[in-house]
Amino acid sequence: MAKQSKASTVAIQNLLEERRQVERWLRRLDMAGDKTPEQVRKKVRADYSKRLDAILAELQGYRDELNGALQQHREVRDGLARQEEEASENLAEAELRHTVGEYDAEKWQGIRSEILDALVKIREQLKASQAEISQLEEVLDAIDAPSALEEPAVAELEEAEAQAPQPAAPPPPAPEVAELEGTDEAGQEGDAKKGGADEMAFLQSVISGDRSAEALSKGRGSGKAAAAKPDGENKSRPSKGTAKKTVKCGDCGTLNLPTEWYCENCGAELTAL
Repeated sequence: MAKQSKASTVAIQNLLEERRQVERWLRRLDMAGDKTPEQVRKKVRADYSKRLDAILAELQGYRDELNGALQQHREVRDGLARQEEEASENLAEAELRHTVGEYDAEKWQGIRSEILDALVKIREQLKASQAEISQLEEVLDAIDAPSALEEPAVAELEEAEAQAPQPAAPPPPAPEVAELEGTDEAGQEGDAKKGGADEMAFLQSVISGDRSAEALSKGRGSGKAAAAKPDGENKSRPSKGTAKKTVKCGDCGTLNLPTEWYCENCGAELTAL
């Protein structure tokens, strides 16, 4: 039965490898060039799918046989484990009888050697049985595993996620906006300062204008007042149309304007009255 399970295991391993190969072909078929006619693509896919179904059916046919072999190896392993335990107890008992003096050295050595040889064989059989069990369990797990086409491998999913474009992080506030805001604020402050300066200049100009007008008005008033007052060196002369001749010449008796210094008739110097 052990030889038959080993042969079955080898055949199953070959079938599992063939299944993985066909699944790889099917995945690559979807990535083939678009120049391939669709009817050709369908034909190849149908062929691969048919081969995959046949492999899976053949693997399922080994399930009962493998389960039977696995159960047998487990029973053998359990029996060998019991034999190992019994041999270990017999060795401990013989050693105790030798210690208390029931067994002399020669008898003790004979019993000890016999038990140790049996223990070595039992443990070798246990190791081989456990290896068969592990291999059969691995094969059954591979048969029961879903097809790679039905459940993509984790590595392929991770690779697809790594190749997928990552969502762009939200952009930070644009520096130009901040600069523009700063510029606007600075401009507003500058405009405010400029407006304030212009307003101050305007007020100063108004005040200065008022003062200048006032000074000009005062100056004109002063000028009129100064013009109204007679100057000792520069006598004002009233208009000839309105002035009256009131200054009489002492030589000829002709009346002259008050602004004249000499008589208009005889030329004699007039005496101011």
